[in-house]
Amino acid sequence: MKRKTALLVLVAAVPLLVTSIARAGGTPGAGGNSGIPRPPATVKEPELGYRFDETFNAPTDTFQFIVTGTGPFFAAVTMDCCLEGDHWGVTVESTDAGGTVGPVDTSASACGSGSIERHSGPAAANLTSGQTYVVIVSYCSGVDSFPAGMDVRFNSPGPLTITPR
Repeated sequence: MKRKTALLVLVAAVPLLVTSIARAGGTPGAGGNSGIPRPPATVKEPELGYRFDETFNAPTDTFQFIVTGTGPFFAAVTMDCCLEGDHWGVTVESTDAGGTVGPVDTSASACGSGSIERHSGPAAANLTSGQTYVVIVSYCSGVDSFPAGMDVRFNSPGPLTITPR
């Protein structure tokens, strides 16, 4: 009986630990203040938005965008089109070299909810003048019926330059 109770306590505690780590913006074993500026955890609907409709012919297709702007941050969100249930992913990578891990200084990823009514899954990054990001849009999971449509929207309180690759 004691093992069963201990296992139940452990199973109940793991989601709380993961939630606490996610709210702190870190990973297990990594300090919450690593010195890297972090984008806001929740990106509110800003005034400016840029939208691109895309059609994926296969689940392995990707679309790339080059993003620059004046900041202070930008976010990319996705929305499924037509047949609800496909989850679209966004990965934001900095191309400014000089980080200790190579040519990618920062990276953020998220998958949308599969909704055809609202954008979801924000991946956000801090943005300063002269900084360049590559945003990769891909298929995460879902209905798996191709070709499939979706749209990606970029938002920022400041102006952005977005160039599809």
